[in-house]
Amino acid sequence: PASPGHYTDPGSTSEIPCNIGSFQSAAYASACASCPPSYACLSQGMSSPSPCPQGQYCPGTGFVVPCPIGTYSASFGLQYISQCSPCAPGSYCETSGLSTPTAPCGAGYYCSSGASSATGAGSCPPGYYCPSGTGAWNSYPCPQGTYRPLSGGRNLSDCFACTAGEYCATAGLSQPTGSCNATYYCAAGVSISDPNGIDNTGDGGLCPVGHYCPAGSSWPVPCGNGTYSPLTGASACLACAAGYYCNTTTPFRSTSAGVSTLTLCPAGHYCPSGTGTNIPLCPKGTYGPDTGLRSSSECKACASGYYCDSLGAISLNSTLAGQCAAGYYCKEGVDVPMPNNVTNQGIGGPCPAGAYCPVGASSPTSCAIGTYNPVTTATNSSSCMSCTAGYYCGQTGLSAPSAQCAGG
Repeated sequence: PASPGHYTDPGSTSEIPCNIGSFQSAAYASACASCPPSYACLSQGMSSPSPCPQGQYCPGTGFVVPCPIGTYSASFGLQYISQCSPCAPGSYCETSGLSTPTAPCGAGYYCSSGASSATGAGSCPPGYYCPSGTGAWNSYPCPQGTYRPLSGGRNLSDCFACTAGEYCATAGLSQPTGSCNATYYCAAGVSISDPNGIDNTGDGGLCPVGHYCPAGSSWPVPCGNGTYSPLTGASACLACAAGYYCNTTTPFRSTSAGVSTLTLCPAGHYCPSGTGTNIPLCPKGTYGPDTGLRSSSECKACASGYYCDSLGAISLNSTLAGQCAAGYYCKEGVDVPMPNNVTNQGIGGPCPAGAYCPVGASSPTSCAIGTYNPVTTATNSSSCMSCTAGYYCGQTGLSAPSAQCAGG
């Protein structure tokens, strides 16, 4: 008799095993049954069919057919190819007959459903990054304040901080949104055009005092020599006002210090508009007792009887000024103690013949009637001599007698 998994033909002297693709569960059989759908009969002499294995489907031929590349099956007993599952998003199925996906999608790529290689549907596009196992190209956008101009980003660190001077307003950018607004600065990674240091990402903010920020500023620019900015949010610095100078600096973090305040022009100086570190001195022949002078014309001419021989004099009684020397007169604006009326500034000169000039003379004092003085640079009245015998001196300021006395 034939045992299960076998059959006998009429006149057979021994049992015959069922062929591959068939089975027989009963004894004493004269034929084998075809393997049913969803089962496999992969060896001779099978007494029962086996459930179609994982990664395969069995259409009823007794044989297995592998699930194609890009699919897999974790289940037993499939009958149709349509029952093979497409490889899940984020993974790929590189070979046929798989019971699980081959591996997660490669970093820098994304794998949509049914991917058959580690590069899946392609490189991660600009503006996004794709860590290993990414299923959709837009799963991981670069966040606000960043951008990525290249494809193939693998992780968040592949997103670039928004370029200095620009801002990145939305997620998923391949390039910055635009330039930072005037009156603000955008150092790096900024998410809005007018960062206030609260609502924005990255390093940015309102332009600080002493600085200015034109459109597209990556960092506050210090106000230069002769300019200032007293308020925050300046797009340009102001010229220092006449009568003031601007060189008191206000630092901002690590930047060079900028000027934020006006300082009253000091005595002995004058400050036209735009005065910075180099404050002009009142010229020789003048002095500046007052603060806040705006031009050299506001420096006072050196007073009568005095000279001002140095730049920046602030008073008539100082090391920079003094009384006119004896033997000379200083009427106005004189720059030396002994003016020669040739090279000196102002009005002054040697005391003329017929007069004398004590210390601090503002003008020559004429010799009295009855006297005369034949020499220059006389210093006092004793230099005036009595009129020569036989002559008369009939007026003041004579350098020689007027004439001989008349006969009789």
